Amino acid sequence: MARHAKIEFASFFHELWGKAPFAWQERLATRVAGASASDQGAQDPWPEAIALPTASGKTACLDVAVFALAQASQRGSGLPVTAPRRIFFVVDRRVIVDEAFERARRMAEKLAQAKAGVLKAVADNLRRIARGGSDTSDTDHNDDPPLAVHALRGGMYRSEAWLRNPLQPTIVASTVDQLGSRLLFR
Repeated sequence: MARHAKIEFASFFHELWGKAPFAWQERLATRVAGASASDQGAQDPWPEAIALPTASGKTACLDVAVFALAQASQRGSGLPVTAPRRIFFVVDRRVIVDEAFERARRMAEKLAQAKAGVLKAVADNLRRIARGGSDTSDTDHNDDPPLAVHALRGGMYRSEAWLRNPLQPTIVASTVDQLGSRLLFR
């Protein structure tokens, strides 16, 4: 799987955004999506830090995480899904949270509407994860959302919707303060 992840991620990214990913994004996707369950026990495939300058595409880590989760559910692998179903994007700037939420929302919308290609394959895999790995007919569940997206930050209605289904692949964009206060008050 690892040697194919780079090519598939490039196709996934291109179908989503109409352009090729940066080389570092492809390398990260290959590293994260290519990690097997046994590799994850030894070492987290995600780097400890991604230190890149502004406007270098760090928000695309959301794309990498979604792609890696979809790869973790490949049919016939026999391995449990080990990639996290909850993807948190937490920063200390509301503007960045809003931009990340909008990117994730557009990605979720494109996945939900996908009819063919890599996006459809990723969406189907995410729907399978939301069903607990069930291999029931994909046509029975095409209306199920493949990806849920939520924003947590000040000045917004307090919603616990992101907590409802622990199996649903979900992106949560949040400010540090909001995530911390919601966890402390639970």
